[in-house]
Amino acid sequence: MFAARLSVPGRSIVTPEAPGPLHEDDSMRMLKAVLTSAVIALGLGGAGAANALTLLPGPGCDIGQLTTSTACAGTFAGNDANQSLDGLFGVDGWTELAKVDSDSGTGGILTVTGGGTSGSWSVSGWDGLTRVMAVLKGGPSFSAYLLDLGSTGGSWTTAGLARGNGQAGPGLSHFTLYAAPIPLPAGGVLLLTALGGLALARRRKA
Repeated sequence: MFAARLSVPGRSIVTPEAPGPLHEDDSMRMLKAVLTSAVIALGLGGAGAANALTLLPGPGCDIGQLTTSTACAGTFAGNDANQSLDGLFGVDGWTELAKVDSDSGTGGILTVTGGGTSGSWSVSGWDGLTRVMAVLKGGPSFSAYLLDLGSTGGSWTTAGLARGNGQAGPGLSHFTLYAAPIPLPAGGVLLLTALGGLALARRRKA
């Protein structure tokens, strides 16, 4: 005797008990339960987790500080390189795409020119990426900017970063691009598995 329990937050689905080996009808019932669970999981998933970054009292970011950005977040304390950026702009799993570890230079697809507190940036192309953010680091702070991928460059300024005394405009320490993954949600994997199982069971029954 057994009962299979599938749980998602706030809801639980229990398949009927079945004595002995699973028969075709039992398998169909279990697959339908899995399918239901997958649909629920897809409905509940998709939102980025809240991040634990620390906001500084000033100066605050603005999309004008990095042209072609459509949203910004910051000013945050610390260094983006050793903190989780999960949750920024509703995305989990940001991964480093390219980095210039100074106020000018080239790193991968990214080129930063100018130096100090302002300059320009450009990339050689986005290669099918769908979401990219730029992070500017300077002083004991950083700010993040979600980019419009219809453009491959623009200007930057550190007006959205804080110096050690809390004033705006430290020298740029590094300029990093991060790409968002496009994973199949866990519910999507479960859904595909269930659909495949249902199709197989129907072929066997026919």
